[in-house]
Amino acid sequence: MAEPGLFVVEVAAAGDKTAFAFQEALAARWATATADGTMRSPGEPGVRLRNAARPPVTPHPLPNREVRIPAAGVHLGGRPGLPDEAQAVVVFAHGSGSSRHSPRNRYVASVLNRTGLGTLLLDLHTEDEEGDRVGVFDILMLAQ
Repeated sequence: MAEPGLFVVEVAAAGDKTAFAFQEALAARWATATADGTMRSPGEPGVRLRNAARPPVTPHPLPNREVRIPAAGVHLGGRPGLPDEAQAVVVFAHGSGSSRHSPRNRYVASVLNRTGLGTLLLDLHTEDEEGDRVGVFDILMLAQ
């Protein structure tokens, strides 16, 4: 989009109900051009929904902090962003090459935080597993 301050928000969800629920939550906080239907890609699970949105701006950035979340006998690193007024949290599950340290992912999370949505940038690999490039795409291990 060429208009300053306008974002394209693409939602990937398991089904129509989840995609439209996210769209509704987004529209309650942002000036949003809503979509009438979802898109399906042949051979790929789930649905996609695309919106053009203009987020409101709040002046205070959230503190930069790290958390460790226990899961299946290990601890996973995360970076939460939880505005006081948050009624929903968007989880970024990183497992295939990106991480909670990615400047691009941190920027997207900060934009969502300024609109009042909570975020959690979560790495699905432990610190010991991060160096193993073979395991990056081990979907069965990541799902455990």
